[in-house]
Amino acid sequence: MARTLSELPLKLSYRTGRDDLVRDLFVPWLKHSVPYRRAAGYFTSAGLALASRGVASLASRGGKMQLAVSPYLDPDDVAALQAAADKPISVLRAIASRSLADIEDALVKDQLNAMAWLAASGQIEIKIALRLDEKGGYSRGLYQEKIGVFTDSADNHVSFSGSSNETAGGLIERNRWRSH
Repeated sequence: MARTLSELPLKLSYRTGRDDLVRDLFVPWLKHSVPYRRAAGYFTSAGLALASRGVASLASRGGKMQLAVSPYLDPDDVAALQAAADKPISVLRAIASRSLADIEDALVKDQLNAMAWLAASGQIEIKIALRLDEKGGYSRGLYQEKIGVFTDSADNHVSFSGSSNETAGGLIERNRWRSH
């Protein structure tokens, strides 16, 4: 089994529809990352759950996800993150009965509590990206940059850019727009 990112197979490009982004990219690379940094237009707990095996490995090794996303979050995602920020001790106690080994299962079955646990424990940081006008006021439009960087404990880095968001719809083919 690979121990660092430099030992993992890496293709020149990955494409939704041709590759399984979750299985071929996110899960194996998260399993070897310490920080994972991502900028995307959108983020949802469902996207987090899709890569649960990799996220669980990242969390169990004390790794951190750092996300910069647009202000649109699912209302349930916002509530879970707010609960983690307002009452981190109670959120951690409610979820602490689970071991880190159970986080993968929690991410799939109980996405919101798992995301709240990651936020309360400091293992996921979400920064909201807002557009500003030339006067410094808020402007219409969404932050649409989509880049990511995986970094392992040996300080190896693998970066990517593309059009998918950090959501279930952005990571799997059946949710993609099709033109005819």
